[in-house]
Amino acid sequence: MYREIIFQWKDNHVSLNQWYSGKHWTTRVKLKDKWMAFYEGLFNQYDKFCFDTFQIKVSHNTRLDIDNMIPTCKLCADFMKENGWCIEDDKRYFKKLIIEVDDELPKNGIKVVISGYETI
Repeated sequence: MYREIIFQWKDNHVSLNQWYSGKHWTTRVKLKDKWMAFYEGLFNQYDKFCFDTFQIKVSHNTRLDIDNMIPTCKLCADFMKENGWCIEDDKRYFKKLIIEVDDELPKNGIKVVISGYETI
């Protein structure tokens, strides 16, 4: 069965520059832990199921360049894999990633749509 999960928030993002800008690995671990907790709160709004195949679409109206939104997607996919929302996040299951600017979103707004087919 086809399923969609939609999240929207403001004023909370992690950029690729922030993630990899020469910081010690412990800083990245703390940042990942923060985002895993953030995504846990978002996913808890839905009854749990497991995607067989899926795509992630991130729309944003932030000051960040599009490529700086990659950690938002990566951390979402990691959360899904680590918490049973998908079978795996490799190319057999994670089929598409879309990142786009959406000027219709509120300033500093981010919207994530995860869609695909549920495992049977």
